[in-house]
Amino acid sequence: MRIGEQSKIRRIVPPTYPPANQDEPIAFYAYMSAPMSNIGGHHTVIFDVIKTNSGHGLHPIAGVFTAPKSGIYVFTWTIRVFNNSYHGTELVVNGQKVGALIPHSGVSDNDTGSTSVVVYVNEGENVFLRKNMISNNGGIHSDSNGYSSFSGWKLM
Repeated sequence: MRIGEQSKIRRIVPPTYPPANQDEPIAFYAYMSAPMSNIGGHHTVIFDVIKTNSGHGLHPIAGVFTAPKSGIYVFTWTIRVFNNSYHGTELVVNGQKVGALIPHSGVSDNDTGSTSVVVYVNEGENVFLRKNMISNNGGIHSDSNGYSSFSGWKLM
């Protein structure tokens, strides 16, 4: 690729069904049903239990939110780690990292980190969480005592 050229590489995500109703609020909340281990760099973090998906933007298998409408969105995520582990995650919007989080736990200890990002997202752009390239030790923990989760909503 030459300087000034745009990349032709695009993430292919199947559309969510059914399409969003124009008047329906846009919001989602999902969490992991079980811990994840051996997560490689830039691996998409999947939150498999979807509790809210108003506007149908969150794809249930790919773990990617596709904005049904352009606007200002709030995204927040929580990552739980256990027993001397740490995991860096990144929020990616349209292929660009816009937020990051690295929780770290001590030996025989739990730790939970959370952060939020407010960002303009164009209709059809993809938003997802991925593992960062360097911070990885142990697993991401999630169970009924504390879920690792991902949520977002259209502010305006």
